[in-house]
Amino acid sequence: MSVRGHRFPCVLALLLVVGMAAAGAGSPRDAELFWDDGSAEGGFAEQQGRRLAVRFQAPPGAWWLTHVRLYIMDDGLEIPGQPGVPTTRLVTIEVREDTGTGPGGVAGSGTAYQWHVEPGYEEDAWLDFVPPEPVDLADEESFPGGSFYVGIEWEHRTNPVIGLDLDPPIAGESLYWDWTSWTVVDTANVMIRAVVSETDTPAERESWGRVKSVYR
Repeated sequence: MSVRGHRFPCVLALLLVVGMAAAGAGSPRDAELFWDDGSAEGGFAEQQGRRLAVRFQAPPGAWWLTHVRLYIMDDGLEIPGQPGVPTTRLVTIEVREDTGTGPGGVAGSGTAYQWHVEPGYEEDAWLDFVPPEPVDLADEESFPGGSFYVGIEWEHRTNPVIGLDLDPPIAGESLYWDWTSWTVVDTANVMIRAVVSETDTPAERESWGRVKSVYR
């Protein structure tokens, strides 16, 4: 798993391999968790009710999930008379429990949190889907040892399109739900990321690239 963090309000990115370094001058530290290399060689879209989920491990001390970050690809659609207007559809973002079965097993016995994202969010971009409030990953019953899944459930046929990193190495931490069971995505790293923080300060939701959400 790759972990990329940064101090606020600084812009300089720092690479975190293990754990969380102490934040200076009282500033909180965020960390971005990901398996993909940032480049989409393919895209994935499915039927209503199907799901993708990616497993992560929160670094020590960063027990608050503040964003789910997705690479949304162009769906190739256009609204007549409104070129350039996004055609993305309703989607559900999920934070799932880790039952300890790992990839190839059930990605959680249930969904710990879900929230809807309304249609019309941007395409060909990394977007932060912000939960109504930070998710407490220190809840051992749901997220043992800080292990958790984030993902999506499609609410509309083949929209949105999620980016796929097809370059090796393939981590094997991305899972796909086909209505009946979970299977490992062994040909790609799904471009779904998690941003975790030392603090439970709610993220500002109105800036570009951040999508305000409501609980389902």
